[in-house]
Amino acid sequence: MVRNNKQVKKVTVFIAVFPMLFFSCGKGIVSPSKLLEKYYGYLKKNDIESANTLWHDSFECGYKLVDWHFAPPLTDQVSLYASYERNVTVVRENENVALMKLDLISGEGDTLRLDYCAKKISDRWKLVNSPEIECANWASVLIGDIVVRHSPTYSYSKLFYSSLAALYGKAKILLGYEDGKKRQVFLVPSQAGVSFLSYSFKLIPSRSFSACGIVFSKYTLESRHRDMININARLAARELIHVVAFDIFGHDGYSVPLLREGLATYFCGTDGIPTEVCMSQAINMVDSIPSLSELLDLDVFYSHRNLYYGAAATFIDFLVNKYGWDKLKEIYKRSSSIEDFKISIESISSLDSLDVMWKNYIRGLHVEIPKTWRGMTDFEI
Repeated sequence: MVRNNKQVKKVTVFIAVFPMLFFSCGKGIVSPSKLLEKYYGYLKKNDIESANTLWHDSFECGYKLVDWHFAPPLTDQVSLYASYERNVTVVRENENVALMKLDLISGEGDTLRLDYCAKKISDRWKLVNSPEIECANWASVLIGDIVVRHSPTYSYSKLFYSSLAALYGKAKILLGYEDGKKRQVFLVPSQAGVSFLSYSFKLIPSRSFSACGIVFSKYTLESRHRDMININARLAARELIHVVAFDIFGHDGYSVPLLREGLATYFCGTDGIPTEVCMSQAINMVDSIPSLSELLDLDVFYSHRNLYYGAAATFIDFLVNKYGWDKLKEIYKRSSSIEDFKISIESISSLDSLDVMWKNYIRGLHVEIPKTWRGMTDFEI
């Protein structure tokens, strides 16, 4: 048995070393798929500096990790993804450019798919941000006071624009806010593109990130199906709600997502799913919704995103119907932090008493699901 183990070990060593010998004799040219594997090997060892040497990126980001899938670079996230089983598929390759899909498969069997692009530069393959991510020539459409920017390779129907304008217009009327200011929303065909744009806006001092919405158009961009068109419209309008809220209240609301995400979900749903569907989920699972004080914990709030976003929308609905829009806006404006939120809430009730009133309100609430809504398989808790 010992001898057999030694034989196996010899064969294993030969297989592992042979590719290195092969590439060292081949002018140092590593294939695109091998380049991606090498990159993730560095990430697994948390060697960010070496990982970055495999990238050629014209955008000086200032962050230590060039890959926009991981922007901002969270070390624990990067090392976790790098530890997953990997499957690289070369979608298209010619002499100078290669497009690849990478499936990262967790131990539980969940799959995360990322797109990568490589380009041959000075006879060596380098990872690059794809043209869809780093789009220099955005197509622009002006609809009312909304400027929609998207990749020239995609187009959107009149129904998309009319749905977007209607959702956005209704929100502004109810919020009682009209400043005539044109606001931009970028429609990006990849999550990496959202990260790229988000952090490029933050890094350019003269441009405020809150001056525009950036949307990953999650569902088929080319689709002419009414559901898909309305989903994309809700995604875009939702981000514009965040932008308007920043202008009205003077802060981004990140510290109190119960208000920030609740307001956006109240007007536009979440992930393209209608508000009524989100709220209905909360109504059906009211006994599973934590207390208000627990939902102020960011980790708790984001642990069951679909359910708690819908719950947050019912909280907005509750405040509006019981205290009115002016009181809601006053509370939101004063809630730039959790402590400020608690203080502002005390003007109407204690947090515990308000929680009881809110839950009773949910139990008596009824919403009608839009007849045109056909449901989505991925809207699950």
